[in-house]
Amino acid sequence: MNKSDEDEVVKPPHSPVQPGHQRQLLLGAFFIVALSILAYYTLFLTDSHLFSEPILMTVYFEEANNLREGDQVQLLGAKIGRVKEVTPNTSAKRSKRIRTVLSLEREVELLQDAVISIQETSLLGGRNVMIDPGTFGGPVLPPLEDGGGYLGKVQKNPIASFGDFGAELSKLVSENRESIKSSLANLTVITDDLRNGRGLLGKLVKDEQIVADVRTMLADARTFMANASEASAQLKNGQGLVGALLYDPVAKQKFSDTLDNLQRLSADLNGQDGVLGALIHDPALKESLTHGIDQFVAFGEKLNQGEGTLPMLLSDKATKEQVQTLIADFSATMSDVRGLVADVRAGKGSLGKALTDDTLYDNLAKASSVLTRSLEDYREAAPITAFTSVLFAAW
Repeated sequence: MNKSDEDEVVKPPHSPVQPGHQRQLLLGAFFIVALSILAYYTLFLTDSHLFSEPILMTVYFEEANNLREGDQVQLLGAKIGRVKEVTPNTSAKRSKRIRTVLSLEREVELLQDAVISIQETSLLGGRNVMIDPGTFGGPVLPPLEDGGGYLGKVQKNPIASFGDFGAELSKLVSENRESIKSSLANLTVITDDLRNGRGLLGKLVKDEQIVADVRTMLADARTFMANASEASAQLKNGQGLVGALLYDPVAKQKFSDTLDNLQRLSADLNGQDGVLGALIHDPALKESLTHGIDQFVAFGEKLNQGEGTLPMLLSDKATKEQVQTLIADFSATMSDVRGLVADVRAGKGSLGKALTDDTLYDNLAKASSVLTRSLEDYREAAPITAFTSVLFAAW
C-alpha cells in the first residue's frame, strides 16, 4: 500500500449540508435577531418617539441625588416620560447646579403651587422625577426668566433624613455641652432630693400622709366626675330645673313668658305706670309715703314712752283691772247665752217648747188661723156697723 492509498483510507468522507438543516439554522438566527431587537426596544426605545417629536421640559435642582438618564418621570404617580439629560453646572448658583431635561409624552400645565421633586422609588435605590401640577383653578406657573425652565427640589429618603438629624443633633450637643452638663447636675440634685424626701415632690414620694391625702383627693375627684356625669345625664333627660329649661319646651316657654313679664314690668316702672312706678318717679307720692312712715315711727315712740290711751291701757294698773273685769263679765254673759241656747235646743222653758214641741206649734198655728179669720170677719162687718151707727145717730 502506497502513501496515497493510506491518505484515502485515513481521510473521513466529506458530507454536504442537508437542505433541512440549513432551514433550521436560518430560523434560529432569525429568532435570535428578533429577540435582540425586542429586548433593545424594551430596554432603550420604550419611550422613543418614532412618529412624533417629544415634549422637552428643563428643570433645575440643587443636587442630582443619583438621578440618571432614563429614570421615569411621573405625573401624580402616572408615568408620562423619562429623564433625557442630567448635566451638572458648578458655576451656576446653588438652586440651578443640576440641569435636567425631561422627555414627556404630552404637555403638562404647571400651576402656581406646582412641585417638581426627585424622589426615591424604594429604600434600595432608584429615582423618579415626580410632578404635582398644583391646585386646579390656580394661576399658571411662569418659566424662569433667565433661560426658562423650572426649579425643582430633592426629597431625601427617611434614612438620609435621619442621618442629617443625627448630625444636627451631634452639632447641637457639642455647642451646648456645658449647659447639658449643668442640666444633668441639676437633675442629679433633684433625684437625690426625691430619694431623701426633700421638697414637695420628695414628700409626695416619701410622706405616707401626703400620699394618702393625694389618694383621697383623687377619689374625691372621681366622685365629682361621676356626679358630674350623672348630672349631665339628668340634664339630657330633662330632669331638674336646668334640664327642663334646656329640653322641656313647655318649661322653656314658661320661662320665656316670665322674662317677658319682667321686661314689661321694668318698662312699666320706667314709664311711671302703677304704684311702684309712681313711688319711684312721683316725688309727691314718695314724700307722702315717707311722711306716713315717719308718723308710724313717732307712734311707736309714743307707745314706748307711755303717751295716749293705748299706752295707758297697756301700762296703767287700775285701767288694766277694769278692762280685765269687763272682759270677765263679757265672758260670763257669753257663757249664760250659750247655756240659754243649749236649753232652747233641748226644749226647756217656754221658748224651748215653742221651738221644739210640735203640739204647741200646731195650737199656735190654729190660733193664728182663728185670729186671721176673725180679723177678716171684722174687716167685712166694719162698713155695716158704720152705716148703722150713722143711721141711728140721725134719730
